[in-house]
Amino acid sequence: MVYRQLLPYCQYAYVTKIDAEDLADSAITNLDCDSGWQLVSCEQHHTDQAWSESAQEPVSLNFSFCLYRQIAPKVFSDD
Repeated sequence: MVYRQLLPYCQYAYVTKIDAEDLADSAITNLDCDSGWQLVSCEQHHTDQAWSESAQEPVSLNFSFCLYRQIAPKVFSDD
């Protein structure tokens, strides 16, 4: 996955966290469990208009927009 390959070079990561039981088709490393990343901010939100593929109906959904900063990102080299 490209995200995992480039993650060591990122200074910041903008992550959307969705509180749902449905299986995701992809996921990035959990930055909360990585000591090389600091949580800068996290805004929690709620909607009643999310569509559930498994239930085939609208559902309420909690989600968060989180910003992380990498403490010591790698630098790209021209080598």
